[in-house]
Amino acid sequence: MKAVVVGSMNCLPTEYAILLKKYCNPVIHYYDADEHDTLSNPRIRWGDDSVQVTQGVTIKKIAFHHHLSYLFPWLFHFKLLAQLKSADLILLSGPSISLARWLAGKQVVALAYGNDISLFCNPEWPAMSVSEVTGLKRFIKPFLRYLKSRFVSAQVSGLKSCTHYSYFVPGFDIEIDSLLERLLAGADQPKRLTRYSINIDILEMARFRAPLPPLPECYRILFPVRFSQGNELLGDKGWKLLFDGLKKYKAIAKRKFICICFKKGNYFDAMAYAKAQGIEDVVKWQDVVSFDILIQYYRRSDVVVEQLGTHWIGQGLYAMALGKPVIGRVSTKSQKDFFKESGLLQVENVDQLVAHLSKCESKEYCESTGNKSSQFVRTSANIESEFLQWRLL
Repeated sequence: MKAVVVGSMNCLPTEYAILLKKYCNPVIHYYDADEHDTLSNPRIRWGDDSVQVTQGVTIKKIAFHHHLSYLFPWLFHFKLLAQLKSADLILLSGPSISLARWLAGKQVVALAYGNDISLFCNPEWPAMSVSEVTGLKRFIKPFLRYLKSRFVSAQVSGLKSCTHYSYFVPGFDIEIDSLLERLLAGADQPKRLTRYSINIDILEMARFRAPLPPLPECYRILFPVRFSQGNELLGDKGWKLLFDGLKKYKAIAKRKFICICFKKGNYFDAMAYAKAQGIEDVVKWQDVVSFDILIQYYRRSDVVVEQLGTHWIGQGLYAMALGKPVIGRVSTKSQKDFFKESGLLQVENVDQLVAHLSKCESKEYCESTGNKSSQFVRTSANIESEFLQWRLL
């Protein structure tokens, strides 16, 4: 059975491709990330030896076109379409979901991760995306809005043409659930598959090409999340809550500690905020690293602080699988139910964050919490569990 995977958002499609190799041969993965994209480029994530790490999956880069190129797939993506039509099982992510409308009769799964639906399938997105266009381009705003509207229509049509789509458990993201209900109303809608989050096998594949920089021998708090502009809980992913908590925790900490952060996103504002809070001495800034190096940081941390905004706790699941206590925020009842027995240390405010950081000073507490989290992720958040429900292989 030949499988083809297209897309590379957060490198998650790559992880599906790696697992498909257990069931299919050949497996071809086309990624569409920029060469310098540390989040979504699989060759950065796993390094130059990624062919070995990905267990025989053939990884190829496709031409990095603007998403509007998918309005004319016979012109920009005709070679990719030929490969897709020769496959038995197809997984599409990002703009490539729109290609499903050309694949009638095929088993096609949409790997829907965030922007695939909340932007690319949102009828309100074209107007929002051109609202801040200035300069000479402002004269063609109506034309740009028209093109983006056509792209949204193609994306929705592609989603409807899939046989299945993979997304969170209903209730995880209420707004997108509502959008999906509107988009897919009717008897012929694709079947929804419960989305799981990580490939456990990849933790064992991580290859350490370079040593970590020297880290202080103290209580290590790791914050691997991107620093972003925008709304405090959504755009910034709650990082100000972390820094406010560190300020309060610093006054009562019983152990010397350091919080390791990465220069991702708009970290200059975060640096200035840390200085204003008087915590610049306990925040250690590191350059962005590849995935296998990040796994080393997880292994050498005492506690990991994940998303404190309204986003899904995704990257933190790797730390949980490695037996590390993870502090994070879950924002809906469905998410809270899912993580109820996970060992995730849930927070809503600064006081709860400080309380968790204080408890994690204890090595015994960290070990018991981490063991509970590891067992949960390996049984309840493993992508392979999703494969078993597909019944497509």
